[in-house]
Amino acid sequence: MHIITANRLADGLVVFRSGNGRWSQIITSAERLEDETAVEAALEFALADVRSNRVVDPYAVEVVIPALGKDPVPARFRERIRVNGPTTGHSLARPRKRAA
Repeated sequence: MHIITANRLADGLVVFRSGNGRWSQIITSAERLEDETAVEAALEFALADVRSNRVVDPYAVEVVIPALGKDPVPARFRERIRVNGPTTGHSLARPRKRAA
């Protein structure tokens, strides 16, 4: 089973293509693609969003379902990191301005 992922062009965040053709930051919203034909078709639709400057670098990610009723989990470690965000706690922290 596969899903389609990309980076949103506006802010660089990891997004997943849902069944309605929209992009979501939540992996559970991703459309689950059962065969290679479905993957190729979804990538073709994703390329239209590349041409529209919505996302960059869409590609298929293999996912597994660890147990019945559980959420999909990327099969590769690299993709698990992308789903969970930066690996350091302060990566998204912004310095605060001090009051004068």
